[in-house]
Amino acid sequence: MNNDIARCPWFDHHAPELAVDPYPTFARLRRECPVGWSDAWGGFWVVSRHAEVERVAHDDATFCSGQGVSLPTVGQARPLIPIEVDPPLLHKYRRILNPRFSPGAVEKFEPDIRRITTSLIDEFIERGECDLVTQLAQPIPAITTLRMMGLPEDQWEVYLERIHTGVHESAHNLDKAVEAIIEVYVDIAAALEAREEAGFSGDDLISYLARTETEDGEGLTEEEILDTCLLLLFGGLDTTAAAIAHAVLYLDEDREARARLLAEPELIPLAVEEFVRFYTPVQALARTATRDADLGGQPVKAGDKLWVVWASANRDEEAFPEPDRVVIDRYPNRHLGFGVGIHRCLGMHLARLMFRVALEEILARMPDYRVRLEADLSRFPDASVVFGLLHLPITFPVGSRVSDASVNSPVG
Repeated sequence: MNNDIARCPWFDHHAPELAVDPYPTFARLRRECPVGWSDAWGGFWVVSRHAEVERVAHDDATFCSGQGVSLPTVGQARPLIPIEVDPPLLHKYRRILNPRFSPGAVEKFEPDIRRITTSLIDEFIERGECDLVTQLAQPIPAITTLRMMGLPEDQWEVYLERIHTGVHESAHNLDKAVEAIIEVYVDIAAALEAREEAGFSGDDLISYLARTETEDGEGLTEEEILDTCLLLLFGGLDTTAAAIAHAVLYLDEDREARARLLAEPELIPLAVEEFVRFYTPVQALARTATRDADLGGQPVKAGDKLWVVWASANRDEEAFPEPDRVVIDRYPNRHLGFGVGIHRCLGMHLARLMFRVALEEILARMPDYRVRLEADLSRFPDASVVFGLLHLPITFPVGSRVSDASVNSPVG
């Protein structure tokens, strides 16, 4: 590397201090080296300012995703589809997947998501206390995702543990991460085999992927289905839970904001967007330069890795007024919490829906909750990708169950 380039030798996205609070580090990056070189993990560019992050995300020809979006790689042998695939093949996968994750398709799940949320709250509402993360924020997206895919939703904790291991252990214990991912692959493969025996006639996502073809008659191979399902689990089981938990934590600290949402619940969709900006669940993803380029005045070379920090871009002073303050009704809000460009998050509409329903039900049924003063607010020990809480103990006035419905009730 040229000695004249901007360097940030102190930056390591897997450092434990970033898991506690990454935002001072991101502010330093934007201030001192918005595009800077780190020697960690074989060397890579850290891209932290909104303008450059957005440019990289939109320029897939120069900064590709097909060579992996994690540093180091998570450990799976094949690419995660569609996030680790470049055009033109990417378009095949998105044409098959987009109809199942469009706003209209996702909207149909709201009654079921509300039943799941209601049932989960019923399980602890009469006790006046719960761990908001493990008893609500995590199971809502986990059960919803597994139900959509046709996987055993009563095993959501097992799947969650495997996904946590695959994501958060990959940089520290690759063998352990790979073992966890293989276990998930085996389960998906067994489900695919069972669907084949039924002629792929069900409405679950695995059956849909197996029987759907593009206009050109292209379908998905078994390996492509497995890789797609793995990504859907990676994306569905952690990120929404992180967003819900951080919102609940914030609204405990800012009682005026909570009072406003209670008085004006129509603001909750705007609040959802603001919490995604402020506590960006997916902190960053990697790209690879396919050719030499100038990025923010820095000479990026073909083959260089880039760590594109969505969370830093979402706190950029040049892009957002008062970026370090939560503005419940911020509008417009051009945050990058779901990415941007052709790789924008496939499940963003579903994530928004689950987040909104969770906030609505929490505020309706536990409006006076308090986070325990002695609460263990530990986070994922490695927040390089997902920034989330492991626990959030809260108390609230004892309430009543409102439904005898089980979280295992069928859709409809």
